[in-house]
Amino acid sequence: MKSFLFLFGFLVTMLTYTGCKDVDPDDFRDLSVVTLIDAGAKHTIFVKSNNTLWVTGSNTEGQLGGVSPTAAAMHMPVKAMDSVRTAATGHYHTLVIKTDNTLWTTGLNNKGQLGTGDLTNRSVPVKVMDSVLQAAGGSDFSLIIKQDNSLWGVGNNEYGQLG
Repeated sequence: MKSFLFLFGFLVTMLTYTGCKDVDPDDFRDLSVVTLIDAGAKHTIFVKSNNTLWVTGSNTEGQLGGVSPTAAAMHMPVKAMDSVRTAATGHYHTLVIKTDNTLWTTGLNNKGQLGTGDLTNRSVPVKVMDSVLQAAGGSDFSLIIKQDNSLWGVGNNEYGQLG
């Protein structure tokens, strides 16, 4: 028995493929080895066991990180980055921790949620910091845990969400 990830618009369902003759698993670009999945407002990201980041959905704010808006409009996952350990989404932004523990961000930055020190949106991932253990994205903010166990918060703090 083999597991495959099937995508249908906004619905993402993990099904067990048991030999259905109407479905060709190759049509889904072998997402059977997905180790992480996360979803923003209108985009979805996947990290596969070979440390590649795959993205799909809307790219209106550059949240897919350097892939063509046309490719994203096909509603099929597109490979966006290599050497990825883990990743997370915010509402319209994406945070990527590479295997060297560097944090890269892309997308909407209207409240500083990318951690770049400015309010410029990014459509291509930009390196933000080193020695990152974990990251999480909110609507318009991001939280980062570094390897020294310090917690960093960037972006909107209107409701105290940065702590």
